[in-house]
Amino acid sequence: MVKYQLWDMVSYSHGEPMVPFSMIKESDRFEYIYKEFNKQKDPCVILIKDKESKVDNNDAYCHYSGLPSVKSYSGKIYESPDGGKTVYQRYAGDYNNKVKINK
Repeated sequence: MVKYQLWDMVSYSHGEPMVPFSMIKESDRFEYIYKEFNKQKDPCVILIKDKESKVDNNDAYCHYSGLPSVKSYSGKIYESPDGGKTVYQRYAGDYNNKVKINK
């Protein structure tokens, strides 16, 4: 079964990319998670977790938080730099190839 997760984001130092830090909500309904996503004031992403997502056991957790790292997640990420007005889709770990998504 597919689960949709809403995560807040952090950057570990100046010039570093934003990465998921802690899960805010989880649901099997995308509409619910997207509604919560639009309420957020700070940067956040929607992660899609399914039984086919592969995890590299050597780098499965973020070194700072103990939570799953971006490198361990192989699915799509949805992010918004402006609180939900503009939404982009990209694959985890791929910061150069994002696609603008409209409602």
